Amino acid sequence: MDSPSNPANVSLIVPSLFHRDGIGHAVLSTRQALKTSGFNVTVFCRKSDFEGGDIVLFDTALSLAVNSSYLKSDIIIFFVGIEHRIFDIVWMGNGRALKIVRFHNITPHEIANDIIDFPSESERNNYPYFINSADLIWCDSEFNKRSVVDHKAAAEVIPLPVRNIKSSSTRWSAKRLIKIIYVGRLVKSKNIKDLLLAVEILSAAVAFPVQLTLAGSSRHADASILELIRDQASKAAGSYRIQLRLDLSQAALDRLYRDSDIFATASLHEGFCIPVLEALSAGALPVTYSNSNLRYIGGGLAVLCHSDTPNALAAALEEASHMLLNRPADDHEPYLKVQAGSFSFAEFDLAAG
Repeated sequence: MDSPSNPANVSLIVPSLFHRDGIGHAVLSTRQALKTSGFNVTVFCRKSDFEGGDIVLFDTALSLAVNSSYLKSDIIIFFVGIEHRIFDIVWMGNGRALKIVRFHNITPHEIANDIIDFPSESERNNYPYFINSADLIWCDSEFNKRSVVDHKAAAEVIPLPVRNIKSSSTRWSAKRLIKIIYVGRLVKSKNIKDLLLAVEILSAAVAFPVQLTLAGSSRHADASILELIRDQASKAAGSYRIQLRLDLSQAALDRLYRDSDIFATASLHEGFCIPVLEALSAGALPVTYSNSNLRYIGGGLAVLCHSDTPNALAAALEEASHMLLNRPADDHEPYLKVQAGSFSFAEFDLAAG
């Protein structure tokens, strides 16, 4: 992106700016790209894990609408991933700016118990009720684009940037312990209960030891989910272990990815799902439910469940585990059976990296 001769003022609008959150990642990467290109950038949010002179907290759509920096904006980008009253302001913007919606899809309200300030029922029936007021729509994925295909604004797919975590191609040799990880928010919509049950079913059905590690942020986790994980960890016995890793540094998280065999999720809704791609880049095999963008995010390199149930996830995890434990001597033998077909280990490493 070329630097403007007269730097434009850009406002980024998001309800919450959280650490290690998909939408937060999108905001911060957009902010960095725009600032590097010479734009003047201000981030407006109601809650933030970050501080800085260009991050402005506000309470209501009205307080945002009268903010001087917001009023001077030439471009306004709204980051939409939940239903929230602040998006009522999309329809009018500031009266002069180009209005862009960065659309991450919307977590269904019945599974998003950590989200407040919903629009009315009639507004939800017109979902997404604010989209027609945007000049442009940038969607994370083709799945998200389908949600807004009937709206008048021009929509295009712009995937989120994802880190590439390098891993050795020999990491699966001579494995006897299967290490499964989940990385993400520890909240209701991520369906941690199904994941725990699926791995418990797996551990009871196989002869090899299984370790499940769940990594996330303590600040934005549901207390009931943390309690459930700790309770299940205390009950895990024999060759089955559960670990809870909270607030890891980036380096520690990367080590966890590299040391894992399988990334698993039973999430009920994903507009993108960055951890699947991070896990792939580290050499882990994704095993996931098959709803929303989980059907597509792995690019055919994931093992998908036949149905979104704990038993189906356990069966998929068992299939994936046996493939990894019985790696053939010839890395070029097409042995790994994933969504897109059969891959050799060498082909998988090349495609995933």
